[in-house]
Amino acid sequence: MIDKFNFYDIYGYFLPGAAIVLLFWLPFGLVQGKWPDSGLGSAAIGIAVAYFIGHLLQIICTKLVPSSVEKGKDGHDRYPSDVVIDQGNERLTTELKTNLEEVVRKRFKLEIGVDKPESKALDRVRRDAFYCARHVLIKAKEVSYGEQFEGLYTLMRGLSAAFALGAANFCGWSLSLLHGKVLDYVVIVVITASLLAAANINVRKDISLSLEWWSAFLLILISMGAGYGMGRHNEVSIFKAEELAACALFALIACVRTYGAYKSFSFHFAITIWRDFYASCGGEQPPANKADNQKD
Repeated sequence: MIDKFNFYDIYGYFLPGAAIVLLFWLPFGLVQGKWPDSGLGSAAIGIAVAYFIGHLLQIICTKLVPSSVEKGKDGHDRYPSDVVIDQGNERLTTELKTNLEEVVRKRFKLEIGVDKPESKALDRVRRDAFYCARHVLIKAKEVSYGEQFEGLYTLMRGLSAAFALGAANFCGWSLSLLHGKVLDYVVIVVITASLLAAANINVRKDISLSLEWWSAFLLILISMGAGYGMGRHNEVSIFKAEELAACALFALIACVRTYGAYKSFSFHFAITIWRDFYASCGGEQPPANKADNQKD
């Protein structure tokens, strides 16, 4: 339960929710010239709606946008907090990782294995140690800097999902220019099948792609079909269809960029927690690693 409205509510819920509301409203503004009312009452309702939709969007993102950054040798998911401890990873210096290993061993009686090859069992221990370290910082009220990166990567994850759904919706509006009875029936069948598949996808065990990718693909189809239906109802002209196609392209580019930023901030979050924990346990804060300034 949230005790008070803080920056995480803004980054994690309100801004992504506001983005998807604006993206889905944009076609109505372009085609019919209908824009949101600027009155105070409408603004208050818009903020509440955006905040609520932001919660729904983050629930979807948590399931569909993986927090893992790579696969281990045995196929398990590896997270930034695991990867940055690897001996060959240069985001943290070797000296810091060695000293951090000793601190974790003394504080939590856990072995994070800085000089050991990655494995599923070792990554589970590293994750336990990471959560313990984060708890220590939260208890000492020293985690504010790490929370900023957590808020930023949550924001970028939400925005990437919003732009992806927005791009699909724009495409649907644009494709409505090619309307016809056959295409209308096809869209209805696709939306219905996608809704049924999304509701029952967890029972399928024989699909080649991951459940997350299938779910994301189905949501894209649903968003595109909804855009097509709205475009058919509002009779999109050729000129407006071209504008909407351009919006879809820009939204797709924004999706790729924000997803890349999400991955980058997730690494910075893990690095900050490990460093702050080491510093809080009496170690000196190490100088910034050159690799941190490079693109993740």
